[in-house]
Amino acid sequence: IYRVRAFDTEGLYSSWTTSAASTPNRPPTAPGSITVSESSPQNFSVSWTASTDPDGNLAGYKVERSLNGGSAWSTVTNSTSKTSLTDKVAAGTASVIYRVRAFDTDGLYSGWTTSEPSAVSNAPTVPAAITLPPLINVGESFSVTWAASSDPDGNLTGYQVERSYNRGNTWTSVAELTAETSFSDIAPEGNATVMFRVRAVDATGLQSAWKTSVASTINTAPEAPAAVATAALSEGAKQTCAAR
Repeated sequence: IYRVRAFDTEGLYSSWTTSAASTPNRPPTAPGSITVSESSPQNFSVSWTASTDPDGNLAGYKVERSLNGGSAWSTVTNSTSKTSLTDKVAAGTASVIYRVRAFDTDGLYSGWTTSEPSAVSNAPTVPAAITLPPLINVGESFSVTWAASSDPDGNLTGYQVERSYNRGNTWTSVAELTAETSFSDIAPEGNATVMFRVRAVDATGLQSAWKTSVASTINTAPEAPAAVATAALSEGAKQTCAAR
């Protein structure tokens, strides 16, 4: 409650004029809890319990994320009236933390409610190298080999292998492998070169980038002579051959 009165230079005062009673605006309560789950690789579902406001003027929530254990924060949303959202985290991030706070129509904020760190799924590394013989004979078996990938989440499941006979313009799937880091093939006739590419895959379906080989030459045997011609022998030559 406030009251006010006037006075003059002689020190005379008016009577008091008193305001009606008013209650100061108070901030909303902090959300009670926050739940984070990875709904698909690098996509997170974030939800929290609703706040309350003692003055009945709750306006919404602000949500932030940290990708470095809480040392720095970035805004996911400045204002949402909902109590959940989805968020995509950049590849290469090890873990993510979320925090949320409520605000009212007068701009007063609650304290933050912060989640525990959640691990972020990441794709396997690209195979470091892929090799095959530089010259391949038609019809002969040859091997394609590559360096093993690693996975930051420890859930590498295998490799996808593709082949191209037109220097990479089009590709055909030739193998889905698990632990193997090699593949055997036979070069058919009718192609001048062959290339292979390989990528790693993990249990969540994330894939590395492709590692592509250089083009190898396919060696085709020369064509057989079309015909063999022989000349007729004279009688003398026949007799000489017979004597021999």
